[in-house]
Amino acid sequence: MPGNVSIAAFVLGAVLLLISLIGGRFKIFGVEISKTAGRFSRIISGILGLLLVSFGIWNSVKLPLPPLKIGYELRLDSESIKRKPKWTFNQALEDYKISEKQYTNNNVQGFYNGVQIKFTGRGYELFLDYEAVGKEPNWSFSKSLENFLWNTQRYPEKKVIGYYNGIQMNYTGVGYELFLDYEAVGKEPNWIYSKALENYKWNKDNYPEKVVDAFYNGKELH
Repeated sequence: MPGNVSIAAFVLGAVLLLISLIGGRFKIFGVEISKTAGRFSRIISGILGLLLVSFGIWNSVKLPLPPLKIGYELRLDSESIKRKPKWTFNQALEDYKISEKQYTNNNVQGFYNGVQIKFTGRGYELFLDYEAVGKEPNWSFSKSLENFLWNTQRYPEKKVIGYYNGIQMNYTGVGYELFLDYEAVGKEPNWIYSKALENYKWNKDNYPEKVVDAFYNGKELH
């Protein structure tokens, strides 16, 4: 749409400039001017033509505005189409992935707190202060959790966010932690090892259709 507006403004402006310069009686871009314009009309045509040509050039090369500094912003072909300052990072990532699938013929860009989103939803992905800093599509879930926990301890001053196959990680490495299809569904920091192991085996037996993972004090249960 912005490209069509620029072209239309440029063509109309060029026609008006020609009217200003030669007065009329010409045909260009499929437009035929059969009469000769008066002096006043030529002056007005020149002013309007110059404005329209300038607008067409400016609109075609103008730089996009800086991204929204708070919350989520979605852009299509550098044009901002959605701004959600109160959205969470999870909401932003979900909308960004949907938009990528929906607008396959456009350049889709997402930003959160001014940082461009880079997210695939495959394997392990690590973010520090919403900036993508690591992607490991072939890592196991346990290795990804280990790295996520290391980063949370290594960078306490930063917002550390990890995802595995598109699901946000929620992991402390303390006590018993249970995951179904990579989503944290249970935390019992005070359970003893035998009780944690018993619960893990129960979930394995009762949810054969799901991927069941469990950890006790950071160690994977088998």
